[in-house]
Amino acid sequence: MTWTPNRKAQGVLVGLVAAILATASFPASAQEVEEELMLPLDISLDATSSDCSNNPGPWITLEGELALGSVTVELVFRNNDNPVGGPHENRQETTSEVVVLEEGETLSIPKQPVRGGTGGNPFIWVQFVDASGDAVSDEIYLGRCVQGFDETLEFSMSVPMALAMDVTEDSDSCSNNPGPWITLEGEMSLGGLNALIIFRNNDNPVGGPHSNIQQTTAEIEILEDGETLSIPKQPVLGGVGGNPFVWVAVATADEGTGEIYLGRCVQDL
Repeated sequence: MTWTPNRKAQGVLVGLVAAILATASFPASAQEVEEELMLPLDISLDATSSDCSNNPGPWITLEGELALGSVTVELVFRNNDNPVGGPHENRQETTSEVVVLEEGETLSIPKQPVRGGTGGNPFIWVQFVDASGDAVSDEIYLGRCVQGFDETLEFSMSVPMALAMDVTEDSDSCSNNPGPWITLEGEMSLGGLNALIIFRNNDNPVGGPHSNIQQTTAEIEILEDGETLSIPKQPVLGGVGGNPFVWVAVATADEGTGEIYLGRCVQDL
């Protein structure tokens, strides 16, 4: 069973907030930058059912894994390109890209049972919601409890993420050839994602009666709100000497921040 959210569903997803946090000596004009981006992920989910006719209802168990999309940071070094009005002649430019989150890094979804509040072999759906309880997918029909579920759900969506990163430099290297050393480190904080299990009696999606509908829901945490991933400390060498001006750009597979000006190397980024 494969499901991909439609454009309307994707549009309600809250985005990534990328905060580039400076050290205490960072220029005041670039102490903090916030942008909205989305982190794509692929979800594989297995669902099983049991005790379908019991009162107050059946047991549904979910387990699986999340495969995260990549996050990259690009540092741009330029000489003779002052963003506040300096000369643009004889520009020298180099870029260095750092992958701070590898494509396909996985997080497990622990096996979790939940109990539905309607008996009588209900029809069952799953819908994904964010940490605030807002829907980020359509309802996905799993089947009737007694039929069981013998397929793995596989689909893609995006989740919110906040990225906090310290950017520092070695002031002794600002005028070196081939260029200065810039160091990145920090952490990424992921937004929450939950699976809402919906149980309904007398609501057959393939044409059964719709009178006297009984509905209950149960929620399973798929991704904890605020779960963090570290960005290991890593140095990046710029390819132009002569105390360059420095920019940074953060991107996922969905979109990017564009260039964010950090300052000039000798100013102690």
